[in-house]
Amino acid sequence: YSPPTGSTFAEYGKLSVNQNWQSVSLNNSYTNPVVIVSDPSFNGRDPAVIRLRNVGSSSFQIQLQEPNYRDGSHTNETVSYLVMEAGDWELSDGTRLSAGTTSSNKLSSTGFESLSFTNSFSSAPTVLSQVQTYADDDWVTTRTKEISTSGFQLTMQEEENLNGREHASETVGWLAIDSGSATDGITGLQAATTGNSYTHTPKAVSYSSAFSAAPSLLAKLDSF
Repeated sequence: YSPPTGSTFAEYGKLSVNQNWQSVSLNNSYTNPVVIVSDPSFNGRDPAVIRLRNVGSSSFQIQLQEPNYRDGSHTNETVSYLVMEAGDWELSDGTRLSAGTTSSNKLSSTGFESLSFTNSFSSAPTVLSQVQTYADDDWVTTRTKEISTSGFQLTMQEEENLNGREHASETVGWLAIDSGSATDGITGLQAATTGNSYTHTPKAVSYSSAFSAAPSLLAKLDSF
């Protein structure tokens, strides 16, 4: 791996976002950044996903996007984001992280594509994914399944009425992290994948241990 000794390889933060594009300036400069954004808060009841564009070495642009059948206007929602340099990384406590990108135009109506980790994990990691580009303005989100020590399966999904058609090729970013509690000596983090027990009905999730303050939360759907 490439342990980030003495260097910054990631950063995180929180944002308030709506349907308008906004630019986010980064504290560090990256060669091949991967941006992962949480599912949004639930202030507005219409469906919404995060879309990104112009992901660069020191900034990116972000907006909320409603499905094409809605009016497009959405109230402010809170999201957390993480930016990480693509590659394999190891924290001071031995926790492994791997981040990368792939180009895909595959929708779930035509199946999934398989992605392999450069170095296998000792157990199935937690995986987060995010469309990085805005090549196609149709509403789209990512779906993952069959996460294993050696890789996972990935696809994109449009709204139901359009999902059987086509979507332009997008760059999709992904992050895999050892499940469990970890620290780099300063920042504490926890990664976990729940069981298949969540539906449209809100249900509480507990951390494995409490944080000293409310953390940044990155939550994504990890099954199909």
